[in-house]
Amino acid sequence: KHQLQIKIALYCGLRMAGIAGLRFESLDFQNNSIYVDKTLQYDKINKQFFLDTTKTGESRVVYAPQNLMSELKDYVEKKKIKLAKLGEKFNPIYTKNNKPIYLVFSKDNGFPNHPDRMSIQWRDIVKKYNLPYITFHGLRHTFASYMLSKNVNIKVIQEQLGHANIRETLDTYSHIDTSQKQKASDLFSNL
Repeated sequence: KHQLQIKIALYCGLRMAGIAGLRFESLDFQNNSIYVDKTLQYDKINKQFFLDTTKTGESRVVYAPQNLMSELKDYVEKKKIKLAKLGEKFNPIYTKNNKPIYLVFSKDNGFPNHPDRMSIQWRDIVKKYNLPYITFHGLRHTFASYMLSKNVNIKVIQEQLGHANIRETLDTYSHIDTSQKQKASDLFSNL
């Protein structure tokens, strides 16, 4: 479960609350895409989980590598079997219409994990394997930086990240390193 959450952040650029808000119907295995329209939130006052809109209030389709979607498909199929066997022990959150919400990432009984749990698990993994320190949200930044380094169109990156406007993407991710400056000046060498 944690490995898949990490891969979604790193390969697709999703935020923690967006990953936590994924439902079975969010995953389109035919088109290798993820529909991001909800985030999982926790109301500290009422001590309740609920689904809310995305940070920008806009839904989007995010494309994922085929191998990640295959892993997610296997995970979801196994999870559906486990949840079906729970009977009365199934404990999901419900829609306003009193229908159960099948979260992709939840506790074994269908109840939500707190979105911050991903961050805690990630810190434990970083510590256990002595990895360079990076926050879970930093995986999202790594996704964007890697896409930029591979010359992916900035508009594609903006849409994948769900930024409301391209200015946010440009301001956040358009750091230029020395090697990029050298490559750019080398373009004029053969003129």
